[in-house]
Amino acid sequence: MGLASSWVACTLSDTLRTSDPMTTVEERVSSLAGAYEHLATKADIQEVRAEMQQLRGEMKSDMRSMETRLVKWVAGIMIGTMLGSLTATAALLRLFL
Repeated sequence: MGLASSWVACTLSDTLRTSDPMTTVEERVSSLAGAYEHLATKADIQEVRAEMQQLRGEMKSDMRSMETRLVKWVAGIMIGTMLGSLTATAALLRLFL
């Protein structure tokens, strides 16, 4: 018998020894049923999906309004910069001409 097969035999015998022979199938099923009470149901998942869809719509609308504000700011800054440059150029031209 090789090393791997002796290890399997050892773990198998340990497993058989540690399992409680006094537990019944009903006890095992009830312990499993109690362990899964905290998991979400299909209805819970559907509710979360609906909330996510609603939030996604709200986020899209917020992003659109923010994009509009950003474009307005950028356009305003560009126009201000151009006007400032033109004013400075006109002042320099008057000074030297």
